[in-house]
Amino acid sequence: MNSWLFKKLHISWLVAVWCLGLTIGVISIHYIPRSFATNPLFLLVGLVIFVIVAIWRWRFFVILAIISGVLVGLWRGEIGRKGVEVYDSLIGKVAIVQGQVLEDSDLDKNSQTVLRLGNLQMNNENCRDKFG
Repeated sequence: MNSWLFKKLHISWLVAVWCLGLTIGVISIHYIPRSFATNPLFLLVGLVIFVIVAIWRWRFFVILAIISGVLVGLWRGEIGRKGVEVYDSLIGKVAIVQGQVLEDSDLDKNSQTVLRLGNLQMNNENCRDKFG
């Protein structure tokens, strides 16, 4: 057995590598066909693997940390992708969004004007579920 592979790494290196895997997963979900769907099992397996990596912290577990991060990133990226799917049919088209102003306008922390709208319609279709 190669003792170099079983030397312990500082946890910060493993967290950094896990974050790299997370970033790879979130970005790569946009290049994977929509027929591929993740589920919460990806999150659970990814976190369980990372807990194992964090406990033992062996050098060769860097690969497992990347895999763990990618699994969690794929799960998180899929949530983001589902959030914008409803707008896919609007790409390249003109959409008219109408609504009723519910309150006075407000300024956010970036000095942007914020309007709270209700009874939203997009292209004369009720879209209460489409806007968060």
